[in-house]
Amino acid sequence: MISIKRPMVIILIGAIAGITYGLYLKLSIAITIIFLALLVYLIQKHKFRAFYFFIKKRKTILLILITIIISSIYAILVNQNYENLYKQIPKKIKTNAIITSEGQETEYYHAYQIKVENRRFILYVKKSWSQKLKYGMKIRLEGTYSKPQEARNHKGFSYKEYLKTKKICGSIKADNLQVINENSVNVILKCSNNIRNKIIKTIKQLFPIKISSLLTGILIGEKDEVPEEIRENFSNSSLSHILAISGTHVSYIIIGISFLLAKSRMSRKGIHIVTIILLILFMFITQFSPSVVRACIMSIIILFSKIVYRKPDVLNSIAISLILILANNPFAIKDIGLQLSYLGTIGIVFLNVPIFKFLSKYINKNIAKLLAVTLSAQLMVLPITVLNFNTVSTISIISNIIAVPLAGMIILIGYVNVFVGIISFKLGNFMAMFTYSFVQLLIWIAEYSAKIPFSSVIITTPSSITVIFCYVVIYCFYKGLHRKISLIPKMKQILNFFKLSRKNQKNQYLAKKRYISYILIIIILSGILVNPISQNFKIHFVDVGQRRLYCNYNTF
Repeated sequence: MISIKRPMVIILIGAIAGITYGLYLKLSIAITIIFLALLVYLIQKHKFRAFYFFIKKRKTILLILITIIISSIYAILVNQNYENLYKQIPKKIKTNAIITSEGQETEYYHAYQIKVENRRFILYVKKSWSQKLKYGMKIRLEGTYSKPQEARNHKGFSYKEYLKTKKICGSIKADNLQVINENSVNVILKCSNNIRNKIIKTIKQLFPIKISSLLTGILIGEKDEVPEEIRENFSNSSLSHILAISGTHVSYIIIGISFLLAKSRMSRKGIHIVTIILLILFMFITQFSPSVVRACIMSIIILFSKIVYRKPDVLNSIAISLILILANNPFAIKDIGLQLSYLGTIGIVFLNVPIFKFLSKYINKNIAKLLAVTLSAQLMVLPITVLNFNTVSTISIISNIIAVPLAGMIILIGYVNVFVGIISFKLGNFMAMFTYSFVQLLIWIAEYSAKIPFSSVIITTPSSITVIFCYVVIYCFYKGLHRKISLIPKMKQILNFFKLSRKNQKNQYLAKKRYISYILIIIILSGILVNPISQNFKIHFVDVGQRRLYCNYNTF
């Protein structure tokens, strides 16, 4: 019997492929391609030696195909459900709703997330409204529904698709409101929201506005109040990831909890169980940010494996966390934060050790360790960053080597400072002097890194094929670091390609097949990348209603 190694990774590959089919291709095309591929596989698997690979990996391929079919149909149904909702929801709406977020201030309105019959909306209430709404309130709502807008410019931003990644069906402008109940959410949600508000309030009491806004973003992911100037400096210096809660935060939380509970003589298994419960609470506090969910689920799986005395598998942990997120919302695959979070983690898992081994031959091991983590994450997210933001940071390695260890200290000291500040304001205020100095230093690093000439270079948007090719190159780079590739033996193998003896014919046949596959891949990629410019010329006119004027020229 042929075993399937890391089944969750295989299911994830099929899920990503299926969701991509479902979201970007029509139902008939997607199902037809999948059905034909499955049919050809079943018919040919035992007849021709050309299909030896498929016969050998038949269980793996069959699992991927089944996952593709299920996930593509699921994505199509979810998308169709949104389209039906847009048509069914009336322009004028009267309904009961529950406030599921704190208010965010805009120019003329306060914006809240609300839930109406398990559907999420954004509610806009005029600032002049007499009663302030709070999290957990049940209200009677009369207002005007607005369907989210699609991209109005060629390859422009689609607010509709963005809201789908948040499971939001549109917006409602309130004409009349009436509070029915002050508290209509369950105890866990109410408790987690109160803890979140208490943390934000404590930070604002201990620090000045500029520092408190940044520290709130670093500790619990509340980035809306971070000044635009600071955000821009962090972005230009390639330090934006510091403002997103990630595995670093979760690791410090686990270390802190384990340290405190170890003093109470609790068993190791009990410590793991309590840590899992607190990590689940932390996900509620941070409002289930994709990077937090990824880090927490991975940590929970690893802790659970220790409870049941099983060896944890990092790749399966990553796969399970992403499968759960996509099962909850297939449109989350389009979320840039989720893409960067997972790709950065995968980069560290695969590239960190080989890069460290390579660098440690030439530089100090401690510096090589810092460089390896930074390089492995930056290398993996670079194609996606270029595709979405059109920028390449030339100082990202230097700025991250300095800022990332400092950010780790801020996270550790910041959590302790807030915890102490909640218990004793005076002691928390004393500790705030040290936290303030570290945060100010981080702001200074981001500011001066961004001022360096050519710290970021703007480039044109690459095609999806180019991005895929970049990841193929990264994969080849990874394989090259893992094993020393000597050019002369490889050239001898190529020269002896047609001189294979009849001994061990099956292996020789597979070797030929592998070389032919490599040659075909190189030819296809070369043909795609070296695309001759034809005489067709298109001009896309711009809808200036989006307050952005630019010209987009495409040649085909």
